[in-house]
Amino acid sequence: MCLDPARLEAAITPRTRALIPVDVFGVTSDMDAIEAIARRHQVRVIEDSCEALGATYRGRPAGALGDAGVFGFYPNKQMTTGKAA
Repeated sequence: MCLDPARLEAAITPRTRALIPVDVFGVTSDMDAIEAIARRHQVRVIEDSCEALGATYRGRPAGALGDAGVFGFYPNKQMTTGKAA
């Protein structure tokens, strides 16, 4: 399950600087709602799209929806890397 915007807003405090929604199993979070919450609270959105390579949200690619997007290369993600011995 992705980040629930209804629960997100209640968790924001004056110390909150960024929201980090996590896209899981190729499903993006409700980015319209999350971006609206971020604007209201003047915080950044860092989208964790490690498990959503190739996914889209309203025609926009995962990882390009917030202020920044991140992807990982750990073996359980869609993109992996190897290291020569």
